[in-house]
Amino acid sequence: MYRLIIHVFAGVYMNPTDGRKSCVLSFPSPESLWFKASRIYTLILGFAIPVSTICILYTMMLYKLRNMRLNSNAKVLDKAKKKVTIMVFIVLAVCLFCWTPFHLSTIVALTTDLRTTPLLIGISYFITSLSYANSCLNPFLYAFLDDSFRKAFKKMLECRPA
Repeated sequence: MYRLIIHVFAGVYMNPTDGRKSCVLSFPSPESLWFKASRIYTLILGFAIPVSTICILYTMMLYKLRNMRLNSNAKVLDKAKKKVTIMVFIVLAVCLFCWTPFHLSTIVALTTDLRTTPLLIGISYFITSLSYANSCLNPFLYAFLDDSFRKAFKKMLECRPA
């Protein structure tokens, strides 16, 4: 749904001086109002609702996991529960660490009139890169938080005399 609405305002801009084309969002008048509405829309649909949903679902999952009882090997089950809990918290913490600055910058952009400076542009690029990094980090998090993967990875890196 988000992409559909943004697609309505998407267009191609051609620079008259060098002929280069770029994708732009072209909002109707008053443009600043539509821009702010699109940022609020993105904040709600792209962050607030997904993070709330993830937190609720992870909490429900961990609650059910904590209440699970098996008669055999209770110690092994408790260890597995602890590992799953740690993994859930780490994945959620990394997600929040990567995405919160992006959405906080959206709030700052909506509520203040900051001048565009090279420093601000650099911070913006860093924050955007950090948000994209979350997608790159997830596979590594899941892999390195898994014991069998870690053991196989260590074995692969061991130096063996020829």
